[in-house]
Amino acid sequence: MATTGTCGPEDVTEVVLGVDTHLDFHVAVVLDRGDRWLDHHIKAIPVGGLLVHGTNLVELEGHPFDVRREADQIYLLGDFSCVAHDPGFRLAPPRPLGLGPWHRQGHPFYDREVSYTFRLPGAGTRGVLSLEDEDWHGSFILVELGGEVAARLWEPPYRALVEGNGDELLTLRIVGLPKNLLGPWHDPTCQRGRAWIPMWYGPDIPTLPQPGDRYDLVDLGFFKAPRWHPS
Repeated sequence: MATTGTCGPEDVTEVVLGVDTHLDFHVAVVLDRGDRWLDHHIKAIPVGGLLVHGTNLVELEGHPFDVRREADQIYLLGDFSCVAHDPGFRLAPPRPLGLGPWHRQGHPFYDREVSYTFRLPGAGTRGVLSLEDEDWHGSFILVELGGEVAARLWEPPYRALVEGNGDELLTLRIVGLPKNLLGPWHDPTCQRGRAWIPMWYGPDIPTLPQPGDRYDLVDLGFFKAPRWHPS
């Protein structure tokens, strides 16, 4: 695991491992089982104070060892961005998100939520918000006004009637998909909407670390601003 560039180890807050696993970072043993992350078999453990610039060695020990103790990927959580490197990705300082795919803005593996805020045209505003398929991608959209959910959009037509009481902010929250976080990243067929074990470990899947620009990542996020139709 490498932390290169100008992003410091203090920006990395947690590493995620399987449960009942001991973690050895530079002779510092973390015994805390951590908090649940993603599912109850995966725990998050703070390690920011243990990381150093450059290469960090992670050693896993299982007591007692069991054949069912399979190590998954290690996930770093924190305030940083990821830049394609060879191999993989390197850590870089955080950067704000705008319109466009998340993975092209330093967040190739992000799968949670991003909120986009727009100001309504004026007081007593009433209109229809609309989007096309090519304007966004994710699992669904939450339309929020005044801190309340006004609509949920997940299939065409992506339209919502919005009534504002003043100079309010309209928030559109996109909920992502797990594909970029969990893979598969190197299946040559690049199929969508399906997954089975050979897509991660099949005979055509490379076993050596790959350059970051060879990862198969889907576009998530808002790509164009929504359209407003007064009514």
